[in-house]
Amino acid sequence: MVTAPYGDPVTDLESLLDLAVQDQKGPLAPRGEHRLELVERMRCSCHCRFAELALLKARLADHAAVIEHEAFDADGAALLLAVPAGQFSALQRALADLSRGRIALQALTP
Repeated sequence: MVTAPYGDPVTDLESLLDLAVQDQKGPLAPRGEHRLELVERMRCSCHCRFAELALLKARLADHAAVIEHEAFDADGAALLLAVPAGQFSALQRALADLSRGRIALQALTP
């Protein structure tokens, strides 16, 4: 016998399936559909020194930005980023502050 999160026994197959889906994918929307938030992102690039890379990655998480590609060279890492459109200027300032102006986040044209 399987119990629901509140301790009640689950007796019908539909309830059991709902619990399995919730365990795997999180809470369900009212009709059993999952809702995903769509975030418009813009592509950007920057280059940073190796010493700044870990801090840069932490700042990306703070601004919901993700790394699409990274390439390493003798001086550091060149990054291709996907940044939420509303976070671009805040992330640009944060990276400049982090590196004392050495990291310049540049928007790429589509």
